[in-house]
Amino acid sequence: MQDDMKKVEFEVGDIMRPHDNFKKYSHVRSILISGIEKMEDCKFSIVIPTYKRVETLKDTIQSCLCQKSIESYDIIVVDNNPDRHDETERYLLSLNNPKVKYYKNASNIGMTGNWNRCLELCDGEYAILLHDDDMLSPDYLSNVSNVIRKHLEVDVLYVGLSRWYQYRNTPCPLLEDDGKHYPLYKASIINCFLTKNHTPTGMVLKKESVFLLGGFDERCYPSADYYFFSAATINNLNVFNYAKKLIIYRYSRNESLNEETRLSFVTGTVPLQQWLLDKQNVSGLFRKLLLAIMANYGLRVCKSATLRTADLSGIYYSSLLLMKDGPLRRLLAKYYEFLVFIIRKYLYRTSTAIDII
Repeated sequence: MQDDMKKVEFEVGDIMRPHDNFKKYSHVRSILISGIEKMEDCKFSIVIPTYKRVETLKDTIQSCLCQKSIESYDIIVVDNNPDRHDETERYLLSLNNPKVKYYKNASNIGMTGNWNRCLELCDGEYAILLHDDDMLSPDYLSNVSNVIRKHLEVDVLYVGLSRWYQYRNTPCPLLEDDGKHYPLYKASIINCFLTKNHTPTGMVLKKESVFLLGGFDERCYPSADYYFFSAATINNLNVFNYAKKLIIYRYSRNESLNEETRLSFVTGTVPLQQWLLDKQNVSGLFRKLLLAIMANYGLRVCKSATLRTADLSGIYYSSLLLMKDGPLRRLLAKYYEFLVFIIRKYLYRTSTAIDII
């Protein structure tokens, strides 16, 4: 194991405090290409940041249009590609649907910047952030509406994900209402360290509360979603996780499968994990053990050749992960998956569901 503490380009404590992440790109206009300027009496806005992925975007929008809900909602697509008359623009114009609004940013403001811009352009009381390659179940809106009706205090709501490994040529999962009831958990600081779900796709955000927090911070890329989840929890927003699977989360050959990005997920989250353990006064060998388990769990998906050339200073990692890719290394990866599974299972067994919905 390496023992040097990780040196970061920002102070985690500063990231955790509310601060304005919207002003950085306030000078960049978002141009309304189609749709009405403002939808009145809209409770939910499904906001979709996109960039040159029209084929998957079609699936995403169709899933939004097929909601079995009486709630008022609109769909807002914010395109980070400023080029006019491209394939994405032609598709959005062809829809000619009053529920769909389409913006183009005058210049590319980055992934995290576009998440924030989506929140700024939201018409509804609540924004639903949805990736441009993921899909909502047909009863997504009726389910989250039901949760919010029962718990008006909700500021941020995460829902369960059904993972579709499309790049492995597996069939797309079907999400049908099974009539069962599922637990609703409220997040706490211990959930932040071993969180099961902080993926932004499909999350519901109360617009007023998110603006007070300051949105997503691009300095934390590619882990801005994890930092946001932790900051919302630390700053006493009412953050909930509903265990029912309502989102199809697609894994395709995109940035999230890039080796450099996978490595950055680990190196970027270590400082936050250290900070969270410090907040809980966890120290000594137990602290190192927890950090090592989470780091090795994250690094297991990286190729050994990538790890051998990477700067892993400040990260408690197993040198066995540097061995040549093969059966033994895959077995080691399964071992870390099992460890995290057991720890998370214990964590959530000791977390009492506040409701069954």
